[in-house]
Amino acid sequence: MDMDARPNDEDDEPTMVLLIRSYNRPEYLRTTLESILASDVHRCTKRYIYDDGSERVETLRLLSDPAYVEVPTKEFVVLRNAANVGCKQSYVQALAHVKRDNLGANTLVCTVDNDVVVKKDFIAVLTREYAKARSLFRTTDLLLTGFNPTNAHANRIEDHATFYRKETCGGVNFVFHIDFLDFIAQHWGENLDFGVNYAMHAQNMPLLCLQTSVLNHIGAFGLWSHGPERVDTDAHFVA
Repeated sequence: MDMDARPNDEDDEPTMVLLIRSYNRPEYLRTTLESILASDVHRCTKRYIYDDGSERVETLRLLSDPAYVEVPTKEFVVLRNAANVGCKQSYVQALAHVKRDNLGANTLVCTVDNDVVVKKDFIAVLTREYAKARSLFRTTDLLLTGFNPTNAHANRIEDHATFYRKETCGGVNFVFHIDFLDFIAQHWGENLDFGVNYAMHAQNMPLLCLQTSVLNHIGAFGLWSHGPERVDTDAHFVA
């Protein structure tokens, strides 16, 4: 792990950028954007939607609708692939753009899928909890998720006051320092969120999950979701 100073000084406080990964599914994307726009997403210095070549007209309309992507103080930069390249490659490409756009910055990256609902203060909570985790483990080689499903990833290693350390978590939400971005991209490119999980566990890096979710997964139909009975979700989530 890269040891660094505790981030308690105001001068060391990182900013946060948000990245929404999108492909088709306009019914989910609309709900996701409405929920995020009702939140404290203005706290993010930049907000991106990285669309992996959606073909559905409804999705393309959402991505160009000022009511969703040009709300004052909550504007999104919309990036579109000309063709769909898949979940693995598109996420790596999106992270590469975020890195180029924030080079040298003391920045946290918050990624979410396009099928979530969030609490109104989810950015503030994730920023605060990441700072606690970094201070506790004294490293930026860590991953935090704000999604704690009640039906999956129940593999806690140790408990802390407001988060758990786990062996695995899903890719619905990742929060990490930009210094850790290359690690995330490399291992996502090998085997998606499983690749990140396994590599972190093998290297004893902290993979942390909030005890109380700040977002919930609503996508019953997606890459790994095959109906309401087979979707990771937090049954206790209250927006």
